[in-house]
Amino acid sequence: MRITTPYADLLPPRSSEEMEALRADIQAQGVLDCCKATQDGRLLDGHARRSIDPNAPIVLIPGSHDWSDEECHAYIFRHNNARRNLSPDQRREMRESMRKTALALRQKDPKKYTQEVLAQMLGVDQSTIARWTDDVSIMQLHNANIIPDGRLVISKEMREEIISRSEAGESRRSTPAFPA
Repeated sequence: MRITTPYADLLPPRSSEEMEALRADIQAQGVLDCCKATQDGRLLDGHARRSIDPNAPIVLIPGSHDWSDEECHAYIFRHNNARRNLSPDQRREMRESMRKTALALRQKDPKKYTQEVLAQMLGVDQSTIARWTDDVSIMQLHNANIIPDGRLVISKEMREEIISRSEAGESRRSTPAFPA
């Protein structure tokens, strides 16, 4: 089977120090962790190992012959998110790519790609998926650097009552009826 590498640039490249350490480890012990590929030959995991040892063993992932690019991306993110040494900027970029992948899958088939399924696929908490997929308008505001104003608007009369009660010594903690 011919192995292709369409996702080689999906993650940030390893530093030269990391590559040298991996090269030394492979020379000393051989490839200890098999590379992973889809059943149709798309390499998902082990690009660096394979670049060092072109004969590195490859395991084909069962049921992956018809995976979309987004499903492949999700697999790659899940299996590299915790184990890669990334700078804060690289981690932020990867999280943004993960968010885009979640949105693309959710948009493709919201019944198949539920929040729970996406969380498992990407290896993140379901609340993260909820933030990424459910409130797109908030994400658009966030991406445009427009932070919604969370302050409570009260009437002039209510404001005056709050001030007078506060000046009289009432506190919000001691008076449950004090307006929140």
